[in-house]
Amino acid sequence: MDKQHFAIDRRHARIETDISCRVGRPDAGSCDATIINLSAGGLKLECNRKTYTTIIPAEQSTPGQVSDVPVIIKFSLSAIGRRAMTMQLTAMVIHSERLAQDRFHIGIQFTGISKANMNRLENYIDQVNAVSNDSSMHT
Repeated sequence: MDKQHFAIDRRHARIETDISCRVGRPDAGSCDATIINLSAGGLKLECNRKTYTTIIPAEQSTPGQVSDVPVIIKFSLSAIGRRAMTMQLTAMVIHSERLAQDRFHIGIQFTGISKANMNRLENYIDQVNAVSNDSSMHT
């Protein structure tokens, strides 16, 4: 592990998820991926090779630390009892990892997130945590 990996902002609560999204660089098309964990500061995607090569520039395609790769990510959050919220956020890729021939993880940190979107993410995460804490108490 390098210093960059430890410098990732971990101040925010992080939840495990399985949320479909579209992600891409501002100057290119977007591809499908799955958000596997989410915080108000960023997220981790799981994707296939096609999505990976669309997002990650060729000169940074070796998995590991990634720098200066802006992306736009679009996804919907469905909070219990509430209308689904579509989020479109700008972010920077900060890390990538190859898990298998056609399976990658990409770490993404939000940039320039509005206070309103930050609050939406925090409220969603708090609600998911509250529901999972309730269900774990009843098992």
